Amino acid sequence: MYLFIKRQYLSIPFVFTAFVIYSVIGYFYCNYFFWVINQKPYSNSGTYGSGNLFYFVLNYKNITGSVVFICFLVGSALILISWLKDRFNITSMYLKWTLLIILPIVSVYVVHSVLWWKGLQGSAGLLRVMATIVPLMALTALFAVNTILDYCTKKISWLTPKHIILSLIFLAIILVVNKNRKIEIDSKMIQSQKTLTDVAEWYKKNAGNRKIYYMPPYFAYIAGIDPYSENGSIENMRRFNNKEKPSENIKEGELILWETQFSIKEGKLLIENLWNDDKLVLIKSFHPENKIVFWGEKYEVHLFEKIKETTIQK
Repeated sequence: MYLFIKRQYLSIPFVFTAFVIYSVIGYFYCNYFFWVINQKPYSNSGTYGSGNLFYFVLNYKNITGSVVFICFLVGSALILISWLKDRFNITSMYLKWTLLIILPIVSVYVVHSVLWWKGLQGSAGLLRVMATIVPLMALTALFAVNTILDYCTKKISWLTPKHIILSLIFLAIILVVNKNRKIEIDSKMIQSQKTLTDVAEWYKKNAGNRKIYYMPPYFAYIAGIDPYSENGSIENMRRFNNKEKPSENIKEGELILWETQFSIKEGKLLIENLWNDDKLVLIKSFHPENKIVFWGEKYEVHLFEKIKETTIQK
């Protein structure tokens, strides 16, 4: 929009540079130029559920922190007010601030908020998706700080920019130290990874030559499995046609790794269906040292093997 308004038409094609480069690279793997659109890995179903429309706004403390977020709001207001005073003149520097910085920030907030609210495109309500706009928010916050600095130094004779900057640095140090003292480590993830490490070590030692169907990416990493290969693809379990009778999707001697965190939500595979499948036999179970819960269920890992028909008859 900014390039159109400024009539910089020759620059517009460069906006699509990243899309074209990714499309060309992916073409050699997907055999389709528009794979970014038609083969996106995110489904329209709400795999991870949904949440509050204002979830990302309310988590401002975990995205930018209170001070930066407040300064961002002040900076946005100052920019819009200044542009209003300029009567929305397209030659104003505030046009650039509005269209190239504030508008992208608002757009990202709105899009991800709606996706999480409606449970679309595999949205899991992850705060990390806001990382793309944090630098822009920091610039807007800096605009507010510089504007306030200029105003204060003009109105208060004894106050210099050096005093204010030193005060802000001191405040930032206090806030960063205080924030880091309260960081909570997700012990659930650590324990689940330890459990999957035990599973991977057992698999490499006892069944490393057999195909295994799994969902946790961490397991593939520890087990040395190529998650992009045909046999080791993490998508193999998702592609099961018969989730009611899992053994119908695999060959004799192959394994299924079922665990609580990924198999239920992403794999759409219930543990009851594996227990009730007469062609599957449990060969080993793994449990974390301390009880942890995902999706309201106790975390555990089970390895199943499809056995031969003759074994079933006996």
